[in-house]
Amino acid sequence: MMKIWQHLSFTQSLNKNEQGWTGMLRQGLNKFNHKDGLFLADALLKLSKHCVSYPLNEKEQKKLKTHTVNRIDKVVEVSIPDNVDETLTANEQLQTQKVRESIKMQALLAQIGACMGLSVWLSGNSIS
Repeated sequence: MMKIWQHLSFTQSLNKNEQGWTGMLRQGLNKFNHKDGLFLADALLKLSKHCVSYPLNEKEQKKLKTHTVNRIDKVVEVSIPDNVDETLTANEQLQTQKVRESIKMQALLAQIGACMGLSVWLSGNSIS
């Protein structure tokens, strides 16, 4: 497999975890230098002749799925975090059953906001 990262002028001196290079690709109509353009054109031609399949694993497929919630007024897309632990300890279940007064107030305010047609966001800390 051809290593592209180390051959492009705007990526070769960067660590792959850095994001400084993304502006070159995300900003519209940037012109590549001639050497980078020729290298990429050649790489694409080689890849088109030797098609390789990169199947998604189960985790990647799950990320592509959209999840929706039916609200009274419309259907909204939501994201589901990967780190949700589905098994609660007995202590956590007991804490969940004891609903604090502040959580009840936040729920009421969220319900009022939703009835007014507003998008309501609650901090993760406030509902745990």
